[in-house]
Amino acid sequence: MQPVEIQIQKAQKTVRIKWENGEVKSYDFSALRSHCPCADCKVEREKQARSGQMQIPLRMNDWAELDRVELVGNYALRIFWKDGHHHGIYAWDFLYNLPARIAEEKEM
Repeated sequence: MQPVEIQIQKAQKTVRIKWENGEVKSYDFSALRSHCPCADCKVEREKQARSGQMQIPLRMNDWAELDRVELVGNYALRIFWKDGHHHGIYAWDFLYNLPARIAEEKEM
């Protein structure tokens, strides 16, 4: 699935993507950051899940504050966060399926 339009809505703290099938999905900055697909973030989430303790970043405002985005080829977005983190490459299929993953996590 490919996006046909991407809007960064800083005031609403969302990224809005219109997909080629006509669906429009909005992604909260905090959901995007907490599901960062980079290796470091994956390891940290797994470690926290094993310990049963989720840590909240001390600088929450910077942690989930989007600075800018860049296209990565024709397959993904790289998100630059205000705290300096920018290692996550959010592939189109990852983004398209993210709302369903978040819903499943809430059911657990």
